[in-house]
Amino acid sequence: MAEIGSNFEFEASYKPINLHFSFETFDLYHLTPNGKIYLRSMGSGANWLYCHVTLFLALHKYFAELGDKCAIPSILFFDQPTQVYFPNFNRDNSETFEDQKSQEKQQRKMLNVGQNIDEDIKAVENLFSQLSIYCNELEQKNGFSPQIIVTDHADNLTLSNGVSFESLVNGNRWRMRGLIHPT
Repeated sequence: MAEIGSNFEFEASYKPINLHFSFETFDLYHLTPNGKIYLRSMGSGANWLYCHVTLFLALHKYFAELGDKCAIPSILFFDQPTQVYFPNFNRDNSETFEDQKSQEKQQRKMLNVGQNIDEDIKAVENLFSQLSIYCNELEQKNGFSPQIIVTDHADNLTLSNGVSFESLVNGNRWRMRGLIHPT
């Protein structure tokens, strides 16, 4: 988990991240020289998101490495992980993600929200980059790529590993047709 978590945008007070998970109590915590900081006390929604994503990817990786000895399918599903950065997207009816970002920027200005939308976009791009890198690394190591399904509003992102975001979504956009659409 330390390796996976080191690639996410945890707050500075949790860097380097040192996540641990107890199979006995199901507690997830950051271990410091002064003791444990449990997930419930880790502050921001972004920290919670990265703790959960880190844990799920670590478990997923473990199960994938078991190969044929594991009956758990190598599929993960994340529903709107970027909501911590864009909480107003529950009212997203824009034709494009660019339109929605523009509306979000105006709304933040009007509400005096200090968090810069460009910084949030970079964090979102990093999240999706890390998911792509994770899948590629597991494919190289194990000979197959796990499937990670993400439903989200974010679109047209620039991934740090050079993978085209479009190649990941394969034209499956919901904005103009709805999420479920018969083909």
